[in-house]
Amino acid sequence: MSEPMTVDLSVKARVAAALGREAVTVERLPTSWGSETWRVELVDGECFVAKFGPTASARKWFAALAGQRLAYDAGVPTSRVVYCDEGPGTDDRVLRIFTWLDGHDVSRLTGPDRVRLFTELGRAIRRLHAIELPVFSSRLDGSAPGFARWDQYVEYRLPSVVERARIHNVLRASQLRSIETEVLDMARVVGHAVRPTLCHRDLHPGNFLAHENGALSGVLDFDGAEAWDPAVDFVKLRWQTLTDRTTETTFNNAYLAGEPWPAKWEERVRLAELLELTNALANARADGHGDYEARVRERLQETLGRRG
Repeated sequence: MSEPMTVDLSVKARVAAALGREAVTVERLPTSWGSETWRVELVDGECFVAKFGPTASARKWFAALAGQRLAYDAGVPTSRVVYCDEGPGTDDRVLRIFTWLDGHDVSRLTGPDRVRLFTELGRAIRRLHAIELPVFSSRLDGSAPGFARWDQYVEYRLPSVVERARIHNVLRASQLRSIETEVLDMARVVGHAVRPTLCHRDLHPGNFLAHENGALSGVLDFDGAEAWDPAVDFVKLRWQTLTDRTTETTFNNAYLAGEPWPAKWEERVRLAELLELTNALANARADGHGDYEARVRERLQETLGRRG
């Protein structure tokens, strides 16, 4: 029996055991970092997404599922979580299963269809950010420390980011110290204006689906969801998604819905950029993703160049 057939049968068996229904066909989908993703069709024609991943990531994934469930219940267009392993399966992988969402790559959209997409996306992310949480935390299931104030959380999170960047030697020591000082100072300045909300933290075009007419089909992949300042979601939105003036204006107008930007907004976005990009730089180096490391470094240098 060939390797692909063996893999297909393994996926079918795991999904059938989880859902209690026979899986007829499976199709491997493009894989995100740290996971293996399949489209699965059951004998009754219903379709699901099955995501397998290493047990080392299970704790974070379990916590992130809480965020996806909150988003789904609040009307954010996303997949419904239907199954999650409580521990590794027989093949030493963790399985999660979600409802399938029909849709296409958003990059193909133009004109009015593109305007519709970014209008609906702005409204969806505003709805996501309306989900208030009790504390700032890196785990939505209560399995990590929680902090009542944003500056407290930043002071807790920053040392691990700095240490990781130092270990992987991605920045000069002087530059790293400068970033650390600025982030801490800024956290104390903006802290009073920030409330913990549900944040996706990976809002790039690959995590959106749209219909042919531009209607938003879904926001995907809540694996990085945490209780943060919503400004953090504008790091990848501004960098990778809202890449022209029209889409940025369309999204911002829908997101704000006639309201002004929240207090200290640009300072909050800058803080999030410095924290997220420094962390992403270290992660890219650690994982050997050289092309992405170069892109992150370029963006971080642009951010540092906007000082003052």
